[in-house]
Amino acid sequence: MEETTDAQLVELSHEECMTLLATHQVGRLGVNADHYPLIFIVNYGMDRDVVVIRTHPGTKLTHANHANVTFEVDDIDAELGRIREAGGETEEKMPVPSMGWFGHATDTEGNKFAVWQSDESAPMPEGAGAQTASS
Repeated sequence: MEETTDAQLVELSHEECMTLLATHQVGRLGVNADHYPLIFIVNYGMDRDVVVIRTHPGTKLTHANHANVTFEVDDIDAELGRIREAGGETEEKMPVPSMGWFGHATDTEGNKFAVWQSDESAPMPEGAGAQTASS
């Protein structure tokens, strides 16, 4: 498979981001439940600048209220840029080898969350490699 170099990173304004979010109704919400990540496909809507999901009491609500929440995105670099543009704080994205990328963020009200992008080509973090026992 040949790699293309035509892709460009485009920064969206807050208004453009909200407009794009309003054009979809399905997203993915991740929570940490009993030390394991769970990803749920959710229907969502927009209430001004807030993403709103409707759900019944259970795992999603229980763990979303008491732990960091992760929202899966298709382009983590663009999403981290949008978070910073909106006034939030982000850390550098980190690879999870052969699985994807994650990045921690804090919104303007101090709420912590993370974004995730699936990517089977995510590398081993620099400086982390297989260690062997020497004899």
